[in-house]
Amino acid sequence: MSGDLSPRGDKPRSSTKSPPLPSLVPALDLRELDIDCHPFFIMEFESIISIDTFYLPIEIGITSFSLDNESTTRFQRFLDPGSINHRQYNMIISTTKKHGLPGAPIQETEPNFEKIWRDILYFLRYNYKNGTPQPNIYSKAPTVSNYCLEWIAQRAGLKQELGAVRPIEALVYHMHQVKEVEINTTGILEYFDELANGIPGDMKCRYHKKKEKNDGKKYSCALGHASALTKKVRDVHSTVNKR
Repeated sequence: MSGDLSPRGDKPRSSTKSPPLPSLVPALDLRELDIDCHPFFIMEFESIISIDTFYLPIEIGITSFSLDNESTTRFQRFLDPGSINHRQYNMIISTTKKHGLPGAPIQETEPNFEKIWRDILYFLRYNYKNGTPQPNIYSKAPTVSNYCLEWIAQRAGLKQELGAVRPIEALVYHMHQVKEVEINTTGILEYFDELANGIPGDMKCRYHKKKEKNDGKKYSCALGHASALTKKVRDVHSTVNKR
């Protein structure tokens, strides 16, 4: 692992102006789709919150799944957050404790943002089927995911044309709508309460699995979070179908 906090190549510093968020796309009405076999994606990031109050992504995790089977396809990359100045030292320490990542590139980090962006597009398109103009991407932290997705696209020199990442609560709400089952905001939020107790290690990426075993500690993992949310969505779907 490298302890060098300087950027690799011509990377912008953390004081770079925050990229604009993509325009929000109206939530899909899943009643118009065959929800059981339609492909969904969950996207999560681990990031450093910079001193300028925006996010420096260090890991992305995506799952692709449909509700008619137990198969899940997973995608994960570590990202170089760029230069982090001395004023952000406490953020680096916090990142190391929470994510198990040093705030600097590690051996598994992919330094080429264009390649990362094209890998993301390939993963989404390969696992996507016709049905809606854009992939249906959800997140427990959509503000962070939208920001980080735009951040990667800018550094790749490409346009973010995937539309907006939507809150996963919207997916749960629409699943109830499809089956004409009533649910309120409190009920939706309660579905995700147990995730606050931690993510099982077997859902995490290889790096975090190994580090947790070596350190005897638990770390936050973007892929683990996306995988746990995928399982939760399937559990919700099963519960709704029984009503």
